[in-house]
Amino acid sequence: MILLALLAPLLVAADESPAKRKVRVTHYGYPGDPHASANTQLGLGDHNNILNPDSVPVSPDLDTVFPFGSSVSVDGHFIGFRHDTTDRSWRNTIAVYDPAGKFKRDFEGYVELPARK
Repeated sequence: MILLALLAPLLVAADESPAKRKVRVTHYGYPGDPHASANTQLGLGDHNNILNPDSVPVSPDLDTVFPFGSSVSVDGHFIGFRHDTTDRSWRNTIAVYDPAGKFKRDFEGYVELPARK
């Protein structure tokens, strides 16, 4: 019984789900976007790369979660590929490139954080 009591916390820890962070998903690059940079207005990301319908920027605090070019998923659903960075003042934010202005509404969700080493 004592051995089981000692091992129980280890078994629970091994079965825990990955750490998650709450994020806001919004859009950018739409007509009249007040946060659009000169690059965004030209359809370019912050590496002078061409943005496409699968391009998403993340806020600077998510750089380590989503390195440039990585796949971005929220609540387990693919949003796009990280091709840009949002306004420096934003936190916990992922945006969808929306030059046609078709994005309906902002929403909140969760992203899985990489395991700590």
